[in-house]
Amino acid sequence: MTTFTPSPFPLDSRRRLVAPYWADIDTRNGGIVWYRESTNVTLLTKASDEIQVIFAEHYNFRAAWMFIATWDNVAFYGADGIGKQKRCTFQSVLVTNGRHSFTIFLYNKIEWTTGRASGGNPSTGLGGTPAQVGFDAGDGFNFYAIEASRTASVINVTSMSNIDHPGKFIFRVDTTQITNGGCNVEGTLTITPREATMFGGTQLIISGPCFNKTLSMKLVMSNGEEVPCQKYNEFSVSCISPEVYRTGKEMVSLHLIQGNNQTMIFSGVLTIGKYHNFYNHQPRTVNNIISYLL
Repeated sequence: MTTFTPSPFPLDSRRRLVAPYWADIDTRNGGIVWYRESTNVTLLTKASDEIQVIFAEHYNFRAAWMFIATWDNVAFYGADGIGKQKRCTFQSVLVTNGRHSFTIFLYNKIEWTTGRASGGNPSTGLGGTPAQVGFDAGDGFNFYAIEASRTASVINVTSMSNIDHPGKFIFRVDTTQITNGGCNVEGTLTITPREATMFGGTQLIISGPCFNKTLSMKLVMSNGEEVPCQKYNEFSVSCISPEVYRTGKEMVSLHLIQGNNQTMIFSGVLTIGKYHNFYNHQPRTVNNIISYLL
């Protein structure tokens, strides 16, 4: 991009962009940018485990390739002697298995938002048109920017998140619509697997709403039968499907109850089949913040 000042998405130029922090960085005033491709097994496993936790429907995701870019203590254009002390450190990680793709944004330190060519103060790096964080598919229709983009609030991105971990964002980016990781407020439960046997005993990993960690959870089937659920990770619960005395494949609606009979507005549909091949889910844990080191 030859434009130093971030323009609002979608761009007229129809450029495809992944923008972890679109601002007027000038490494001549300090800092360095590192980037590399990687098929390191340890890093791929770390990324795979995290994506499986954040996106419950991708419980069998296995990363095959990564691209890691790190902006290390970078300064801004037009900084004076004082402004050169202001630095930003952040990272972008692209992950794919060849079919599904995800982007991870990590923010360690953000001390400036605007270069002087964008109207920023040369001593503070603030004001003018601040940095933008997001994506543009380049088709004029599909794009995404976090709410703080191009506002003074973007300096607080280290305390923001879409997965409840400050300074960390994870998105699925292989579809036309950018998908946020973690919990959401869209009213639909994501149920994995989507089909269970009529004899019961299928472990269902259910995500969607933000669950209260201290309250009990139970799953309610359309016939009124209830089964207890347990927290699977920060963003999903695990429930064992009950017996359903019906033959043939049939769609069964269900919803969750949290705590003292507080029915959640989220609901979903499960297919009940006579036979089903089971996948043995093994709970996984990940660190609160994953740093993909150089």
